[in-house]
Amino acid sequence: GGYAANRQCELFGGNRYIVSGEPDMNDALECIAKVGVSGGDPPMGDALIAALAPKINAEGGCNAGFLRDDALLVVAIINDTYDTESTSWPYQQYKAVVDAKGGDPNAVVVLGVTPQPLKEGVPEDPVCTYDTLPAENKMRQLLEKFPNYVAGDICAPSFAPYFDQAADLIGEACGKFVPQ
Repeated sequence: GGYAANRQCELFGGNRYIVSGEPDMNDALECIAKVGVSGGDPPMGDALIAALAPKINAEGGCNAGFLRDDALLVVAIINDTYDTESTSWPYQQYKAVVDAKGGDPNAVVVLGVTPQPLKEGVPEDPVCTYDTLPAENKMRQLLEKFPNYVAGDICAPSFAPYFDQAADLIGEACGKFVPQ
């Protein structure tokens, strides 16, 4: 679709996910994050649970090797809408992620670039999505369950500062991480 990579990203090691040793992290991130602008609202929470499913992460699965006992799990969620399509709830999504890391919530770092409340005194941008219903924002509820998370604003002119914050948080979490 429009503004999507529309191709399989060529990632280091032939994986569908980024691993240590990726020679051009910027190109890799740009490719996998370029999912387009058309289509309905995605079921983000359900997709997160599906990405961690044992069948696709097992030997021979399309994500074989993605979940490793000796590594942190880094989750990036970028969406400009509420998650109204998931049938699962934030507590179920959180449990699936933490279970995938052997029950250790500190083995997970989450970056969420999603709608944020409009800041007081800042004029509203008509092409931006704001969080006007925080009590109904499932992605915010999910992010805030994790001890290691960065919440970025989908309306920001650049997401780079959020990725930098997440990288710093990954470094801190990695320093404390004890492989299972």
